[in-house]
Amino acid sequence: MPATARLLTERLWPGPLTLVLRRGPRGPLEATGGLKTAAVRVPDNPVALVLLSAFGRRYRRFVRQVLRLGQPHDS
Repeated sequence: MPATARLLTERLWPGPLTLVLRRGPRGPLEATGGLKTAAVRVPDNPVALVLLSAFGRRYRRFVRQVLRLGQPHDS
């Protein structure tokens, strides 16, 4: 993650900040719908944070499955 993005996340996450980052060399193509970038967000919602914490890796796998079902988003 670029230094600027890291500073933003330290100050603004959890919250309404969505970062669009380049997929790293270890990032699976399935996680980005085949795109070179991915949108990443940590919401400031207690229910969402509990779900993200509870599901961890399983949540990431779920997101990849959803991406396979639909078309990649234009942004």
